[in-house]
Amino acid sequence: MDLALGWFSYADPYLHPGLRLGRTTSIDCFGWGVPWRAGKSPSTWANYVSEFSLGTWTCVIFVNIMFVATLYCFESDRSQEALGICIMYAYAMLMEQESKIKNQAFHLRIFLTNWLWYCLIITTAYRASLGSFMTVPAHAKDFNSMTDILKSDLKIVGGPDVVKILEQTSKTSEISRKFLARFQTLPPQDFESVMNQTVLVRDIAVFGVKRFLYYHSRPQAKKIKVKIPFRLIPGCLLRAHTTQLLVQKNSHLYNIINNVLYRLFETGIIDHHILHLGSNRLLPAEKIKGRPLKMKVIWCTFFMLMFGYIVSLIVFLFERKFPPSKNRKHKVTLVKPVDLTKLQSKRQERNFGQRHFYKGQYLW
Repeated sequence: MDLALGWFSYADPYLHPGLRLGRTTSIDCFGWGVPWRAGKSPSTWANYVSEFSLGTWTCVIFVNIMFVATLYCFESDRSQEALGICIMYAYAMLMEQESKIKNQAFHLRIFLTNWLWYCLIITTAYRASLGSFMTVPAHAKDFNSMTDILKSDLKIVGGPDVVKILEQTSKTSEISRKFLARFQTLPPQDFESVMNQTVLVRDIAVFGVKRFLYYHSRPQAKKIKVKIPFRLIPGCLLRAHTTQLLVQKNSHLYNIINNVLYRLFETGIIDHHILHLGSNRLLPAEKIKGRPLKMKVIWCTFFMLMFGYIVSLIVFLFERKFPPSKNRKHKVTLVKPVDLTKLQSKRQERNFGQRHFYKGQYLW
């Protein structure tokens, strides 16, 4: 055999001494492919706190504390029981419960009106966000490093060709030795079935050239309509120069083949076909992730609430400086109730003794 076509790596330590690789055409990135969101799933309570961002939750807690403190300041009784009543009153208004308390002071009316308006908006936003989070539950975290793979229960597999590379890196890397201890060599088979298991069964982590992992996963990507159906761990365990031609060491075709590869490389034809198979760059993640409500969306609600508090404070100062007169009399119109029984009896007494004429004669 004088010529062989394929993908041959310069990192192969077991290359036969009688063979010679052609000109370098690309650099392969050896890395790990794992299922999407193969990490630990979040707890159930995370759905109830992920609706709002940290800044929004901070403002909500601060406003609630300020509301309770304001109510407690207006209480004549400063006991712990009164504080508990103020807290429960604020909680009941957030839960949209009916309140029969009637305030006569204008500043308290303004204060509570703005608070009710705020409660209506914040509870509506929370319930809407909670419904979306419950409809699309929170996903598990993605793996971002090789350490995450070691901590998981995934099977670590790879083809026979990458075992040699992993053995060479294990001589200088402690983490590679840990991977090699759990590594399972796959028998020669169609690599597309391996990627199908990664996407569908989600129980293996595959080591290999990222370009080939992506290439063999394209059928599944078309079915589920995503760009890449599995997760590529960022970074490369090893970068190796590759070529597509292999000849005998003393072959007269070596210089001719290198000249052909050089021309193909300079014209961009090789790059076109390599990029068609998939770039060595990490492809963007296709994530379904809930978006918490941030302060830049709901800041106007807190602004209007603070504005209402300032107005109520101004009204409170005016009421302290110009208190309303206690001796002022209000004209009240009293309406007497009507007794229908007495009214009917009076009508009968008034009509008694009158003679009614019907069809030309008197009835009595």
